[in-house]
Amino acid sequence: MTLSLSHSDGDTISGDVKFTARVQSEALVTSVEFYIGEDLRDTDQSTPYEFNIDSLTEDDGPFSVTFAAYNSEGGSVKKTLRLKIDNGLSKGVGYHVGIANEALQESQWAKAILHGRTALRIDGNDNSARLVLARANLGAGVLDLAQKFAEDIVASDPANVPARQLLSGINLRRAFLALERGTSDNASLLGTLSEAFRSAATNQNAANAARIDAMGEPTEENLPAYADALLDIRRFNDAARRLAPVFAKDPSKIGHGNRLIYAYLRSARLKDAAEAIDLARRSNTMDAETYALAACFHAYMGENEKASAAMKEALLLDPSRNAVVTAQIFTSLRAGNLNGMGQVLQQYRQSNGDPTLVGYYQSVLLQQARRPDEARIAFENAILTDAASYELLTERAIQAYTYSFNESLSSEQVDRQRGMAKALLEAAIEARPDSFEALTALAMLAMQDGNKDDTMKWARAAVGAAPEYAGAQYALAGALQMMQRPSEARKAMEAAGAIDRTLVGVPAPGSAVDLLRYLYSKGRTPWLAAPGR
Repeated sequence: MTLSLSHSDGDTISGDVKFTARVQSEALVTSVEFYIGEDLRDTDQSTPYEFNIDSLTEDDGPFSVTFAAYNSEGGSVKKTLRLKIDNGLSKGVGYHVGIANEALQESQWAKAILHGRTALRIDGNDNSARLVLARANLGAGVLDLAQKFAEDIVASDPANVPARQLLSGINLRRAFLALERGTSDNASLLGTLSEAFRSAATNQNAANAARIDAMGEPTEENLPAYADALLDIRRFNDAARRLAPVFAKDPSKIGHGNRLIYAYLRSARLKDAAEAIDLARRSNTMDAETYALAACFHAYMGENEKASAAMKEALLLDPSRNAVVTAQIFTSLRAGNLNGMGQVLQQYRQSNGDPTLVGYYQSVLLQQARRPDEARIAFENAILTDAASYELLTERAIQAYTYSFNESLSSEQVDRQRGMAKALLEAAIEARPDSFEALTALAMLAMQDGNKDDTMKWARAAVGAAPEYAGAQYALAGALQMMQRPSEARKAMEAAGAIDRTLVGVPAPGSAVDLLRYLYSKGRTPWLAAPGR
């Protein structure tokens, strides 16, 4: 009876190790035992005789393993290997985290996990090792482990931005997996989606807040960078509050002015935006970005000729600026020029434009082209780059609601699409409580259900958040019409028409579908790349 092994005496091992034993015996082999030191660790009773160990659970240095084989006639054979474990523990945490991060760049998840585990073996409380392991396990699709490591980081460091962003991504991946798998239980699926989206938005917002806190109070020198950070995390009113007095005092600081106009546009403060644009014009300080912002302002107001003229000036001054390129995308969409929008969007994507913004407009364009599956994929890719993007969440909710009118859907599928729309809108509100677009869309869903009280509640909340958002005034007119208050509905429509000229003379929406048509075609507020980028 003989025993041969896959490893030899004196070998050095590391990481996960598999030993293979081969037994030659005239009688039937009944079992092979595996010992570490004197401790029996495993028994195998059938070929191939294989034994696995995680050498990271052992100390670096001398290490012995023993194999014992037995046959049916009482025969036995034993062999001991004297090995050496060398996982490079003496090289330190930084060495292994560095290798792991390089592996992550190449999507080598197993290698990243091995070196991340090695680093954590050296220091069980090291957050850089945990972060590597969270990212690698997320890449490998092992969501439970990825979540555990990210949560361990947040437990020890609540302000850790990368960990919170990872938790956002993990929760979103769970939501998308739930969608792919589907279920006959709408309530269960929608509950999973709602929790995942809201949790992702919460974690992203916490990460954003930590980023601002780390900057401290702004100074005259770092005000542009501070304002940029506020704009990135959609704290538009905070940014405007910081920038307005500086630009009013010195209009030559057009960089400050452009950021201010952007903040006003994104929060639908249209009168303030108009005044800031006028100040820049009177001061003769308008640059390409100012004209691009003005073009978006006029396009949103339904003033197409003024929008075209401002866009022409922006392109003459500097057609390469991201704000100018993305203003072209928005104004083309607003004008219904989908071919022109698609061409500029392609250019922006190829120039490594903001992936969230690219994904948003790709999703819009694909939905407009009646390619809903591709629109969904574009959304899913984009929301992973920014889980707190209320714009993406609201857009996708409107797309889901639109798809619910597909005549090929069963009643259960219709309910699922509308339930999904609601879950997405609730996540948008979680991401930005004063998201007037999301509040308006919630009014639309309530109108679809015939719920007068909720329609009024959400419409009034939308108007309260942004009185100069035409979609909110239009929704309020519909809510008032439902309440049989026609004179008030007419006043709301007058307010809507004063903001968006395309609504002049239009009656209050008689159904949720009327409101949907507007939100789908004209209800998007300007979203372009922030100035100065």
